[in-house]
Amino acid sequence: CIQTTGAGADAEPPELADGIIIDPGLGKNGTTFTVCFSAKEELDRDPIVQVDTGAGLANLTRLQDIPALCNGSAWAYSYTADISKDAAGTRVLSVNLVDKALNPADGLVLGSFELDFLPPSLSSNLLSSSVASTSQGVTVDLVFSESLAGVPAVSMMAEGETSDLNWSLDSATADQNFTFSYAPTGDETETSYVISVRAEDPAGNVLETTLN
Repeated sequence: CIQTTGAGADAEPPELADGIIIDPGLGKNGTTFTVCFSAKEELDRDPIVQVDTGAGLANLTRLQDIPALCNGSAWAYSYTADISKDAAGTRVLSVNLVDKALNPADGLVLGSFELDFLPPSLSSNLLSSSVASTSQGVTVDLVFSESLAGVPAVSMMAEGETSDLNWSLDSATADQNFTFSYAPTGDETETSYVISVRAEDPAGNVLETTLN
């Protein structure tokens, strides 16, 4: 007995449509990534979307309500980065599809996102003077280990006080070298001040430190 299929039978595996969205493309511990996509044909069941964590594959969660950012995609999934499970670096996303004719397509690559778990660090800091007066301001040159999301903040506070005194940005270069200055007005308390620096990288990791 020989069984044959009709000429119109579907023997081709399903394919992904254009317009795959992965948002954001870069994140830190706790960042939730949204993945949006469609197939070129109707599917028999929910796709299985997975991410390579660096230690194995982990399933993403299907979103019943498609977010607006998906721009009309048929499917949306989410994944929250966890530093205890995920390795830093490029994390590749894949999907398994099954069409109405039960043709499978496993391991189709959707794209990737980047994970960065480390805050920026100060490569160097140089204070022009340890003493400032109304006739002599003070500057500090800061060099960071990586690109920042915006301009860092520099401030100082005297022991026992509750409000910061903000420093002014004098210059910034593409290689993450920033110069800040403070010009005393004469209204400050004559005492020692602790200088604080706050900086954030594009993944959202924050450095908060004081200068010695």
